[in-house]
Amino acid sequence: MTDGHFSVYDAGPGWDRPVPGTVVAVGPASWLIDVCDAQYQHCRNEVVNAADGSRRAVPGPAAMGAPYIFSWPPTGVISPDGSTAAVAENGRNGLVTVHLLDLRTGATRDLNVVLAGPGGDLPLGENANEQSMAWSPDGRWLFVAAAGGKLVVVNPRTGRAQSLGVRLPAVDQVAVRP
Repeated sequence: MTDGHFSVYDAGPGWDRPVPGTVVAVGPASWLIDVCDAQYQHCRNEVVNAADGSRRAVPGPAAMGAPYIFSWPPTGVISPDGSTAAVAENGRNGLVTVHLLDLRTGATRDLNVVLAGPGGDLPLGENANEQSMAWSPDGRWLFVAAAGGKLVVVNPRTGRAQSLGVRLPAVDQVAVRP
């Protein structure tokens, strides 16, 4: 903790390095971070290579106004091929919805899958530390623990969200094994 702010470090055997921003999404080989100046006037999205710490800016509009839901661990997930991040964003009417962010172009798309109701409380138990989204190992599907305990599957190419068509108990956490 420095100057009243928590710092996040990437650490391994015999080394550690500070992460220069707020971690928004994580994936198998990279992270999406939101980097802002000291006054939070100018922000940008960056992708960090988890292997070597190198960074590259994501084109497009900056993440000003903190549209993402920040939690630890991050709610957002990066697709297995590293091309797309699924992130929780504050949306219309105080609802938190899932958005896809193209990490090459910076284009975003609201999937209209609601994670939370007015007030921004994520349906993730007492805190936002549980995973509400997971990609299939081939990146063809995004599974989301949506509001109301529903499990929703999204085709990221079309943005179409649908039920699995199976009756399940309430779902508040998602994990996918390869």
